Amino acid sequence: MHICMIVTSYKEPGRTHTGAELQADTQLRALQALGHSITVIAKKKTKKSKFYETIDGINVYRVWPTGFRSILTAFLLWKKRNQFDIVHLHGQHVFTALAAWVCKLLAIPSVMKITISKQVFAPTSIDKIFPKGYIPFRKRINWLSRQSSAVITISQEIASELINCHFSPEKIQYITNGVNMSKFHPVLPDEQFVLRKELGLPEDKILALFCSRLIHRKGFDLIINAWPEIWKNHQDLHLVM
Repeated sequence: MHICMIVTSYKEPGRTHTGAELQADTQLRALQALGHSITVIAKKKTKKSKFYETIDGINVYRVWPTGFRSILTAFLLWKKRNQFDIVHLHGQHVFTALAAWVCKLLAIPSVMKITISKQVFAPTSIDKIFPKGYIPFRKRINWLSRQSSAVITISQEIASELINCHFSPEKIQYITNGVNMSKFHPVLPDEQFVLRKELGLPEDKILALFCSRLIHRKGFDLIINAWPEIWKNHQDLHLVM
C-alpha cells in the first residue's frame, strides 16, 4: 500500500519534536518495515526546511505559507489521488479536517486520529471573538472531520465526546497508544538504584514524574502550584519534570 500521513510537523531542522510527531514517526517506521510506501504532508514552519525531501525512504512534503497550506495539501492529494491507497490524518486541526473533506471528494479512504479530550468542544482562536458558548468555527471543523472514513480515539472518554458531536459510532475505533517495550519497561531494584545514581535522583524518595512538553495545555503550572502543599504532607515524594 501507499500510505499518506498528514501531520502538523515532521522532522524540521531546529524544531523540538512534539509527542504527536514522535508517535506518527513510530507508526510510519512500523508501516515502512511491513513493506508499505509512505508519504508525509506536514506544515512548513521554518525557513530552513525544504518543500520536498526524502528522509530514510519516506517522501516528505512541507506546505506553506499560512492560509495556503490547505490549498497546497488539496493539490497534492488531487495530484497523487491515484497513488494513495489511504490517508492517515494525525490529529484534529483545520489542516487535517479540510484534508478529510478533500479525501472524501477524491474518493480516497481516510482515517483521522483524535487524541485530545474535549477538543471537539473547545473554541478555536476565531471562535473567541463570538459570545461565550458560540463556536461556529469549531462546529465547522467537526463537520469536516466527520467526512473521514474512520476515526481512531485513544480513550473511551474521547469516543463518547465524538458521539455527542454527531460522529457516527460505526466509524469510531478505540485504540490506545502503544508502548515500545524495548525502550520502556520495568527494571529490577538494583538497576533502579544505578539509574537513579546516574541521573542524580534521590535514592530514598518516591518519584512523581511529569513527562511532557512544558506548554500550558499540558497543565504543568497546576502541578507546580500544587506541589508545595503536596510536599508539606508527603515529604517522601520528589517531583521530576
